[in-house]
Amino acid sequence: ESSRLLWRGLPEETDLMRRYGKLLADGSRAEEALEVWQDAAEKAPSKEEARRISEDMSVLFADIIAGRDGWKRTPLQALAIYRRYRELLPAGPVGNELVNGLAGEIDGIGLHSVAAAMLDRQAAFRIDDPLMLGATQLRMARMHLDAGDAQQALDILESGDLDLLGPEEQARRERLLAEALRDLGRSAELDERLAQRDEPWVHAIRVEEAYAAGDDETVEAEALAYLAGIDGESPIADEAAGVLLRLAMVRAGREDRTALADLETRYADRMIDPEDRAMLELVTRSPPDRGKSKELVALSGEYVDETRQLLDAVKTP
Repeated sequence: ESSRLLWRGLPEETDLMRRYGKLLADGSRAEEALEVWQDAAEKAPSKEEARRISEDMSVLFADIIAGRDGWKRTPLQALAIYRRYRELLPAGPVGNELVNGLAGEIDGIGLHSVAAAMLDRQAAFRIDDPLMLGATQLRMARMHLDAGDAQQALDILESGDLDLLGPEEQARRERLLAEALRDLGRSAELDERLAQRDEPWVHAIRVEEAYAAGDDETVEAEALAYLAGIDGESPIADEAAGVLLRLAMVRAGREDRTALADLETRYADRMIDPEDRAMLELVTRSPPDRGKSKELVALSGEYVDETRQLLDAVKTP
């Protein structure tokens, strides 16, 4: 605002404001630098001078969005700059890469719908390549699922835009379709789709369904089928950890101490996430007052609440 008040229209002022913006940028005051440069570009005496200032803005914008050249910013700070100066986004693959990276960061902090909206804008206005469009929409579908919007995810996944994807991405598409049908409660369609697949994730989805329905027998069978397909030395994380914890909870619920001990012996040391490992040990060892134990209270993983409820319900040996 002060730069607008002081502007007198002298030829040398444009150069001074450009240099001032550079000083602000060097001082890690990116938003102020962009504001000064934007003002200078609007008042530049020639199109050529305005173009040079816009180039400065574009370089700074890209560095901030990508988090490179020493720029330390939070995902939300980068998002704010992206939204305000989106017109500075480079065209083509470079711009798509910047948006994909930032959308991944935004998705990573739990703002799944915001990240999906960023990719949706890219798909609508900036992506011409059919394969890139399909890959982008596949990511969007995953984000919508994580945001709890299974219908939006399903609409994307059933679009013909994804038909040109390769075998690996088509396999991911099939899994996301199954997850969307599961979340929408369309069990008959889900069962029909799962019956055509034999990948490990099929067992994982069936474990989730059976656990939610209280079908312990199916949880046991599907979890064991899943775990049988895991390399004996491979780390256990994410989906595999979830399957293992579901199986442990079912066995704890029926007080199968021998089977629980076997799970801990075979798998605990291979679990990557310390919280997953701690929960497995709490379930299998059943410490006194286990639902309120300080070890469990200190955890914050995906399965903590239901683990606490389970442990409170199981009798102390």
